[in-house]
Amino acid sequence: MRLRLWLALAALALATLVVGGASWATLRQTSTRLDRLHDQSLARVDDALTLSRKATAVAARAPFLLTIESPFRLQVEAGISKTLLADIRRHLDGQNALFDKLLTEMGGSIDELTTLSLHRIELTDRILRLNAVLAIEERRFAALAREKQKPLGQREQWLTMQRISAVLLGAGRSENLIGIGEFHRNYRALIVELEEDEKPLIQSQLLKLQEIASGRDGLFELRRAEIGRRIRAEAAMNRIRHSTEVINNHAAEITATAQANIITERERTISAIAFASGIIVIAVVLSILMAVMAAAFVSGHVTANLRAISDAMMRLAVGDRSIRLPRGEHAGDEIGKLFHAFRAFRANTLRPGQVEPAASAEKRVIRKSV
Repeated sequence: MRLRLWLALAALALATLVVGGASWATLRQTSTRLDRLHDQSLARVDDALTLSRKATAVAARAPFLLTIESPFRLQVEAGISKTLLADIRRHLDGQNALFDKLLTEMGGSIDELTTLSLHRIELTDRILRLNAVLAIEERRFAALAREKQKPLGQREQWLTMQRISAVLLGAGRSENLIGIGEFHRNYRALIVELEEDEKPLIQSQLLKLQEIASGRDGLFELRRAEIGRRIRAEAAMNRIRHSTEVINNHAAEITATAQANIITERERTISAIAFASGIIVIAVVLSILMAVMAAAFVSGHVTANLRAISDAMMRLAVGDRSIRLPRGEHAGDEIGKLFHAFRAFRANTLRPGQVEPAASAEKRVIRKSV
């Protein structure tokens, strides 16, 4: 019986160890997966989002660089943008080749945008100076055309000069190359109208307007160059935006991948926990069954047989010599030894003159058995 009880206790201890081991292994595996998820996926997401946020800040400053009219302030703002890019590069530390390439392209676009904006500011300043001169001339020509004491033909020529000045002012304020081309065509038509005039005064004034309008440093070429640089600067700004968009899309892909990894790890963790829970349930059920079996064994085998022996001894003590216990059961265990001792005690009790010695011997046997 002792062996059986020890086996039952060992089985219960084993079930407890299995439950504890399964729980520990599941929690350990879950902790390892979460650590790996944090170190890999979440760290990459954080880097990508940080880069996306800073790259967006650089792209948001690009239109501002395009509108600044002060060279000093333009260089200051461009320096801030380059500092942001350098900070992003230090943060990445060469971890992503794609981002490193995009940052290099953004840096080149910022340099180009800054250079073109500086040239545009210089050209704009020169155009504004010419426009100021043309505005003065246009008002003067208009005043001369209104002088009634002058001959009608001369007044018409001054009016044409005033129209040429107005056309040049329009070209200086035009916002696109098509408009400049239209103003240039009108300018040439008006020049042809005055080319045959031989009056020195008109010719000298016409030459002055032609010097303002024509040549590499003329109003039309300056305005075309200014618009061309602005277009190129806008193209550089668009490249910055494109690089930022690529970075944002890549950051979104990293975030989506991390989300998928989180879902996968969650499913694996749920499966592992479900498996461990199944093991725990099985171990608990087995433990309960073993406990019930042990309790049934103690109550059904040990207690019942001890009660049977006790009842037989009581009946034998009151003189009931017909009481008997079954033979052949519980051989070799403690209950079997008690049955054998009872039968020996009963046999000795039934022999005359041997009751006391037999009783003493039986008591010794019972003490040893117990």
